Amino acid sequence: MSIGGGAANTTSLLRLINQRAVFTEIFRLGKASRPELARITGLSKPTISMALADLERAGLVRPVGLRSGGAGRAALLYEIGPEAGWVLAADIGRTTVRLALADLVGEIVVRRQEPSRAWSYDGVREQLTRLVGEVAAEADHVARALAGVVAVLDPELIVLGGGIGAQAGDLLAGPVAERLETLVALTPPRIEVSTLGQDAVILGALAVGLSTARDLVFERAVAAGPA
Repeated sequence: MSIGGGAANTTSLLRLINQRAVFTEIFRLGKASRPELARITGLSKPTISMALADLERAGLVRPVGLRSGGAGRAALLYEIGPEAGWVLAADIGRTTVRLALADLVGEIVVRRQEPSRAWSYDGVREQLTRLVGEVAAEADHVARALAGVVAVLDPELIVLGGGIGAQAGDLLAGPVAERLETLVALTPPRIEVSTLGQDAVILGALAVGLSTARDLVFERAVAAGPA
């Protein structure tokens, strides 16, 4: 039994695998040249060039200058396009609500902080919506990250950080998790304890969001596009 288009499908899959390998290594290295990528991935230089061209057309990578100082020709360097994707994180505390918007390489570009109005679910939602609007006024590209508000209101992870995490996190984690099971209709989020400073929650949320955003950005910009 044969399936029509099998060879084309295989070629498209290999091309996608190569693009992801190059994309991942540039993320890991920060900046990389064609020779470096070829050496690390084991792909041929023509294959690397094709993958880079595809990623550049999709806006996922960009050239950032030449690496000089060594023997031979200076190599063109590539880095991830920071504006290819955005991550919006929120830290909802008992007394303070904090928002941060980061680009795809993790650079925080906008912050907001104000006293918490977390007296009710509707109050939190209204406050977050307004804060997101204020962030959008300062950085209009946040519109691409507005979907992150949904994740904020239905989290998979809650981190007990700052003073609470440092002083009573171990005592609170169990009771909080048990209580959440009776309060939420969906699967309750995981409870973790952090002993870091006041930035622990929001930086952790950004880190988790970035790991997901990078895959989503790649899949939407490259995998969903024409082969």
